[in-house]
Amino acid sequence: MLLARSGVMLAMARLAALLCVVPGVGCSSSVEAFDCAGIDYHRDVRVVELADLPDVRLDVQYSASNSFGARKSRLEVIVYYGEQVTIGGRSGLAAPLHAGNAYCAGVDDGITATLNGVELSNEQPGDWVCIGPAGAVCAVPRFAIDNPSVAPDAELVLEDRSRSITIALGNLLLDRTATPVGGGDWSFHPNQTVTVRWSPATDFITLPMGGVTFYEACPDCDLGREVFSTPDLTRTQDTLAFTLPDRSVNGKLAIGLSAFKVEHRAYRITMSQTFVHDATIGP
Repeated sequence: MLLARSGVMLAMARLAALLCVVPGVGCSSSVEAFDCAGIDYHRDVRVVELADLPDVRLDVQYSASNSFGARKSRLEVIVYYGEQVTIGGRSGLAAPLHAGNAYCAGVDDGITATLNGVELSNEQPGDWVCIGPAGAVCAVPRFAIDNPSVAPDAELVLEDRSRSITIALGNLLLDRTATPVGGGDWSFHPNQTVTVRWSPATDFITLPMGGVTFYEACPDCDLGREVFSTPDLTRTQDTLAFTLPDRSVNGKLAIGLSAFKVEHRAYRITMSQTFVHDATIGP
């Protein structure tokens, strides 16, 4: 399980890093120093193979939006180790490791992350990061790919010469669709209860959260100006029902699901899926 870092433990990590500047502790003079919250830390980053990282857990995060057939998506793989730090909603942080002095783990050029054989970019090999008054902690390795190819039974592999980790992603990369039940051209009436059929319906098993937002068209907006939003959805096995506001408006209707998809001892998969379509609420 991914653990939150308490304020007390953060203070202990900060103290451990402080020891690195105390005479006689034995920090290497070749390690770069940096200031965080008025304290001089040493940026000791050591290359560590996957097999030697303590308590490795992968956090796979996937987000996708399907708007009028145009699909935008991003998949990230965050390689947590040791004890995770959670502060201000920021992800990808861990407490420093210790072997003599405090250090952060980095991965070498030999590590690869592939999605159905396509290599992800290494966006963060591992480093120290200042998180403000709480001090400095580790930014863990992170890999990412934008707009991966749509494919069933996707497979993610993270490996180096010491270890290989494979995660079956199932239908994670498939396009999502929402269709008004009974047909129609996405033209509705004020206060109308709308029912849409979501595909694939298996999302309803693993994605219990969701919401509907209506955006009013405006000349200087990308998606539009939000005029209505509700998480109050009625579900069946493959449909969502919601009630529109008591007003007339032209714009876009966005239907989204977001939550944990898979929780495992060695990894977690989270997903957010949004379907957007032109819509009208009129008399």
